[in-house]
Amino acid sequence: MKKFVRKIIIAFLLLVAFLLANYAINSYFIRHQEIRVDRTVLLMGGSHIKSGLNPKYIDNSQNIALPGETYFDTYYKLKYLVSNSSNHISKVLFGFGYNNICGLNDDKYVEEAMSIEYLERIYPIISYDILNTVGVNKIGYLKTIIGKMCLYPSLVHDGFIGEGFHGRSPNLKKSDAAKRVKHHYYKEDEIREESRRDIRYLDSIISFASRHDIEVVAVNIPQRKEYYSAVPQSLKQKYSEVRSSLIEKNIRIIDLLEMELDSSSFANHDHLSSEGAKIVSEIVSDSLAHWESIKITN
Repeated sequence: MKKFVRKIIIAFLLLVAFLLANYAINSYFIRHQEIRVDRTVLLMGGSHIKSGLNPKYIDNSQNIALPGETYFDTYYKLKYLVSNSSNHISKVLFGFGYNNICGLNDDKYVEEAMSIEYLERIYPIISYDILNTVGVNKIGYLKTIIGKMCLYPSLVHDGFIGEGFHGRSPNLKKSDAAKRVKHHYYKEDEIREESRRDIRYLDSIISFASRHDIEVVAVNIPQRKEYYSAVPQSLKQKYSEVRSSLIEKNIRIIDLLEMELDSSSFANHDHLSSEGAKIVSEIVSDSLAHWESIKITN
């Protein structure tokens, strides 16, 4: 019996040593990795930007948006990328829609079912201490660290960058506007409040970019009227206040929310198809070029 217990203890200690060794190796790789972006213009934000702005039509741009990305995420992504002197970022286009300041964003690191998806992206760039200040699911965080840091060595930890632009097929007929609005703006039939955290981090993005001579441009991607007209009025009011504050700070806004597009331009009521992304990306590109020409003239 003693021999059996001894074997169990030895096996347990070996397992712990294995997990800790992998954790140490991956921590070393994370500390020394330098993630590079290939372009000077970054397209950042959630799925609306990921599927809505095609870098093919926007000069010298790279789409690093991720589904569900919040301003909290964007701030730390930008801060991390700027810390690498090999990156020369001159401009950031970020999503600026109702969903970007919605309280749903606050749940993404708190509710275990959602938290792992988001933690698996940002664990290399946002520490537990920082996450804990805004709320994080401890079980989700532990599962993430074990899965990503302790089971095997990985040379690169770059899930926070994403895989670039993701074109979608037109599929509006299968989309239910009411269900999408309820998912984004309601919780147990109660209207969600705004995300005070993300409104603060939007200010942080702007301040950080200003200190590093990076121009920021807010982009509101077109959505179907059935969707945006059903957004709760309380959130629209808060959005209007935030929008006014951006204007006061001389932040350029490309607001295409109510732009009328053919149904083939939409993948669902709040996301563009590849065809819609081409149209919108060309408009955004023209707007940027026009602003640049004004700078040169002045």
